[in-house]
Amino acid sequence: MNKNKSKSNDQRKKIKISSTDKDQRSKCFGFGILILGFILIFSFGILSLTSGADVEFKDMDDDMWAANEVYDMVKLGVINGFPDGTFRGTENVNRYEIAVMLSKLKNVLGGDLQADVVDLKTKIVALEQAEKEKFEVSGSLKSSMAVGNLLATGGAVRGGLAGYRLILTTTRRFSPTAKVVVNLDTMDYGFENSASPDLAKQLIDVTSVVGLDMSIFGLENPVDLTVSYGPGAVRQTSSYGGVFPSLVGVVYSRPDTGVMAETKLWGADVAGSYIVMGRDANNLFDVTRFTGSVGYQFNNVPLVNTLKVETAGDYVSAGIFSDKTRDIRGAIALSAPLGNKIEASGKFGMAGTGLTTLMFGGSLALKDVFDTGTVANIKFFKVGQDYINATFAAAEFDFAGLDVFDRPLQNGTVNFGGDVTQQVTEDIKLIGKGQIRLNPDYRYDTTVGRLTAQGGVSYAVAPSASLDALYRIDQDRSTGDTTDMAAVGLLYKF
Repeated sequence: MNKNKSKSNDQRKKIKISSTDKDQRSKCFGFGILILGFILIFSFGILSLTSGADVEFKDMDDDMWAANEVYDMVKLGVINGFPDGTFRGTENVNRYEIAVMLSKLKNVLGGDLQADVVDLKTKIVALEQAEKEKFEVSGSLKSSMAVGNLLATGGAVRGGLAGYRLILTTTRRFSPTAKVVVNLDTMDYGFENSASPDLAKQLIDVTSVVGLDMSIFGLENPVDLTVSYGPGAVRQTSSYGGVFPSLVGVVYSRPDTGVMAETKLWGADVAGSYIVMGRDANNLFDVTRFTGSVGYQFNNVPLVNTLKVETAGDYVSAGIFSDKTRDIRGAIALSAPLGNKIEASGKFGMAGTGLTTLMFGGSLALKDVFDTGTVANIKFFKVGQDYINATFAAAEFDFAGLDVFDRPLQNGTVNFGGDVTQQVTEDIKLIGKGQIRLNPDYRYDTTVGRLTAQGGVSYAVAPSASLDALYRIDQDRSTGDTTDMAAVGLLYKF
């Protein structure tokens, strides 16, 4: 053995080994060790899987419903049994055991688990967006039956009415900033004003919205451009043969025909629009309206913390521009939260220089202040005798606003109204409404005096369906009649 060792030493003396050869041999040796390590790890994994496959728990039969899943986790090394050969599948798992299992599962999955989760969320959002870019259909259907003048006796005509209201909205999204909305609204009872030859134009409206990137002009925020074709606000003009006079004047808010642009500029919400308010016999634009508004929210305001202020101006004209037949008006609106459950708002409008051209009022929203399930809204508005321009009365009928029954506020009136909702149970709520109209001297016993009161109940028979019942009484001093109405309806949303 020593002889061989000496011979080997002699051979090393006779051979010159360069430094380059040494590096190459060192690299080869390291690579061999790495390969050997992978082989050992792979072999260990195979042995582990094989050994896991041989495990059988004494307290779990092979035909047990979760047996395959349990043994799969054992093979992966995520879970194991107890030293006595049992699994004890019905025992509770504590937080330590959950942490160990999740850690082992993470090691089995390998890679950056957090990055995988983020990637998965991104893909889910992309899928949701892809779904949104398809057609969306939503709407509601309300069928109802009403009886007029069930109990009232003064100048009343008794009768019944069955009807429906179908609202069907289809939205096609082309991108997060572009969409087209087509809406069908039969309004109430299939819209009783069927004498109009252009009924389809009143029932269907189309709105297109696109966000325009205006950075080339130095604007940081995009401009949302809306182009719409619709009937605008539509009034109910018939009382169904005098049976339901409280429904006369009810307004259905619908998209106008026009163009509107809005954006956020220097922290303020800025909007402007051109609206068609009337057409002549040739269907040409007869009355048009230009409007602009600027809204801004002030923070850290004493007493109210935040205060929203919006100023708006209107130019209404016969045709496009007219020096003689026009109406110019302005308005300012304020709103502020008075705590977490109370919000106050006010509005002041001016249509001329005299006191009779002014309008002012406000509302107070009480959002379950006492945690009793009670939500209430109180409104007050006083409208000057000349606030709505007589020349454009047909187009400006809703300029002063609507009462709680969606009827237009009239010139030369003082209006008090409100509504209250009381949640009785998770599925049942009581709803009450009231509106009183006085003359400018706050007197009721005049021709403008009117009182309407309503009470009802709503029962959610299903997550998307409710059964509603109401009783309404209406006294109109202009006619001297007191009428009432009882109705029941089923509302289904989809």
